[in-house]
Amino acid sequence: MASLTPKKQHNGNGHLPWEETFLAVFRKEGNIRKACEMAGISRQAVYAHREKSKRFFRDWEDAKDDAIDVLEAEAFRRAKKQSDVLLIFLLKSHRPGVYRETVTNDHTGSIELVQRIRHSIERAVAKPNGNGRHKAGVGLGPVGLDSAPDTDGMAGTD
Repeated sequence: MASLTPKKQHNGNGHLPWEETFLAVFRKEGNIRKACEMAGISRQAVYAHREKSKRFFRDWEDAKDDAIDVLEAEAFRRAKKQSDVLLIFLLKSHRPGVYRETVTNDHTGSIELVQRIRHSIERAVAKPNGNGRHKAGVGLGPVGLDSAPDTDGMAGTD
């Protein structure tokens, strides 16, 4: 069973007894759960220790980078031999300035429609209905317009 808290005894190189095993397995496998199992420590304890120890945090990041480097080398090997899709993905990842798909959205219109809607709302709020009261339920909501339609048939005109 995995320990819930790390033991505080250090070995000769400054690591806790379980840290070397955890980091070696994580570096090789890239899997936190498996590294915890092999080191005999819980995930919760490992994450808590990572938050407390700057040295362990750095060692964790180094082990993660090493694991990713191994995966990346395998991806390159496979891309060269058999996978055009993987090849494209790697090119986009490593040379985004050359191979990335760039999408632009240029707005060339005006804000006339927004101005007309705001004007209609202001008129509706300011104009009393038939019984001398102002229209209720008209206003701007958190996601846009939540007003009743203009009932005088003159929306956007003066």
